[in-house]
Amino acid sequence: MSISKTHELGTSVAIGMVIGGFIATLLSIPDFPFSAPVGAFVGGACAAYVLYQKIGPSTLAGALSGLLSLPFFLGLSQILVIFEVIPIPPGPQPTMVELQSAVVAITLMDLLAGAIAGSMLGAVRHRQPPPSEPATMLRAPGQVKYCVQCGAQLPPGSMTCPHCGAKQPETSL
Repeated sequence: MSISKTHELGTSVAIGMVIGGFIATLLSIPDFPFSAPVGAFVGGACAAYVLYQKIGPSTLAGALSGLLSLPFFLGLSQILVIFEVIPIPPGPQPTMVELQSAVVAITLMDLLAGAIAGSMLGAVRHRQPPPSEPATMLRAPGQVKYCVQCGAQLPPGSMTCPHCGAKQPETSL
């Protein structure tokens, strides 16, 4: 994996984590059920959208952003509890074992929600390239060329895709 691909994965995961954490926090203010997995799902979709890769890398980005959105959400929601934006429910508080079990369950739900969103968006956003043509085939001067990896339309004469960075095969003219 090249340095630029690692940076793209890290950037997409960070964006998904922050968006997922904010969505989960906003949904928790009115006590929306499953706010953390919903936030993780949205964050996973955002991470896959930013990454603009095939299903495998998009799933990884979605799963990582879903997983990391939980600590972001927990920290942000605790700040809101301290400033009394989110009220503490009256009555008995959960035990430490109940809290630990809830964190494990929510972590697994967030991981799964982010991975599902990343997979879905990776499948939808990553277009299949058009059928490849033999390198010996002549191109008309105005003929459109597409990326062999992501299927995006290429500017005339480009040797790499401006969308995904994939090197394009040389064709004889």
